[in-house]
Amino acid sequence: MSVLKELQYLKEELEEKQQRYDDLQNHDCEEEYDDMLNECYPEVFNILPSRILSECDPIAYNCGYNDWADNELSELESEIEELKEEIKEVSKLVSINLSINCN
Repeated sequence: MSVLKELQYLKEELEEKQQRYDDLQNHDCEEEYDDMLNECYPEVFNILPSRILSECDPIAYNCGYNDWADNELSELESEIEELKEEIKEVSKLVSINLSINCN
């Protein structure tokens, strides 16, 4: 992969992660949280676990969502910082390559 393509790829990945981060901060990921609950717990009388929790105990549902979102945000913060560092390094390589090619 060329250095420029790698830089573009990293920037796109950073943009995606920042968008996900924003979505989590704005509580726009309830569907994803519901999917996680439904994968972890069995249905009861053909009712999805996420529905049971959200309707029977909305406080527990919201606390669980907040804990899950906080964990996701923490992981994303680390990934975003790593990507920013990678972008810096690759940008330096691009600058070096450009200066070599111009001489």
